[in-house]
Amino acid sequence: MKEFRFFVILQSAVSKVLVFNDRIEFHTPGKLPNTVTIDSMKVGGAHVLRNPTIYNLLLKMGLVTDIGSGVKRIIEVIRKNLNKEVDLFETENEFVLTIPRA
Repeated sequence: MKEFRFFVILQSAVSKVLVFNDRIEFHTPGKLPNTVTIDSMKVGGAHVLRNPTIYNLLLKMGLVTDIGSGVKRIIEVIRKNLNKEVDLFETENEFVLTIPRA
């Protein structure tokens, strides 16, 4: 029964974007899939299609690029333009990506 309750909590959780003076935090509910690690995300070698229908639609519209390359590109852009590092971490209940601001 505990697993079902936990599932219900995750289903009602929402992604959050928090904007601070020095950073922007993206909070995504739930843990990373078993095949995805923070290290593999940093090199662009990790992806899990959560909604193939939406991905295929966006791909046909030219609005997405390579699967699993987003975090790597964010890291590269922030390093190049701000000379700062992106922070990625996972808690028991969520994944957080923090982008420093200029």
